[in-house]
Amino acid sequence: MTIREFEAWLSGHVITIAAGLHAGHGTNTPIVWFPTKTAEIGLVITPECTAALLMVPFIAASALLVWQRVPLARPIAGLLVAVASLIMVNQLRLLGIVWFVKAMGFSSGFYWGHTLVGSIITIVGLASSLALFAMLAVRRKEKVQA
Repeated sequence: MTIREFEAWLSGHVITIAAGLHAGHGTNTPIVWFPTKTAEIGLVITPECTAALLMVPFIAASALLVWQRVPLARPIAGLLVAVASLIMVNQLRLLGIVWFVKAMGFSSGFYWGHTLVGSIITIVGLASSLALFAMLAVRRKEKVQA
């Protein structure tokens, strides 16, 4: 719940800056709202649509690497970068929903922004986060050749 509330808070700022709308978030709730021509719309960041769910495999992989006695700095750095990347990707996804709703209205815009484009953003972002994690957490030191 805390991560969802943080994402709503952050999204209120991202939407204000990137979409030029006066957006905000509900206090102690995972809701971000923004105005349209006809009404204010609130988006609830559900447990299924938060970056928190996508963080779990990275936390588990980091724990496994630490358990295997990999130097602590590498898995922690990989985890921090992956988590930051996932949060940024989810912010981009929420911003996309806002842009589509603003351009197409709620019904069509939410469908296109959330279901189609949002899913693509999430898949590409998850793959990118995995690549970043792997580069940082499991890289091997290069052997110096004489």
